[in-house]
Amino acid sequence: MRYGILPGAAASRRARCQLRLTPNGPSASLDGQRITGHREAIAERLIGIGRTGFTVLNVALADAEERRRFAAEVMLLVRDRLTRPA
Repeated sequence: MRYGILPGAAASRRARCQLRLTPNGPSASLDGQRITGHREAIAERLIGIGRTGFTVLNVALADAEERRRFAAEVMLLVRDRLTRPA
C-alpha cells in the first residue's frame, strides 16, 4: 500500500501528512488497526477498500477457526460483490 500511495501522493505534490488511510463503511468500527463488527459490516468495509483499488488484504487471525469463519463468511461476501458486474 505505502509503495503505491506515497509515491503517487508525492507525484501529486501532496505531503505525507495530508494523507489519511482508513477503511470506511457503515456499522463496522475501526479499533486501532482492527475492523470489528458483524460479518456484513466487515464485508462492506473490505468491499469499499477493494473498490478503491486495493487488491491485497493482510488478515492477521491467530485462531484457525477464526480464519475459517472469516474465509467462509466474510470473504465470500466480499468476492461476490467485487466480482459481480456493475
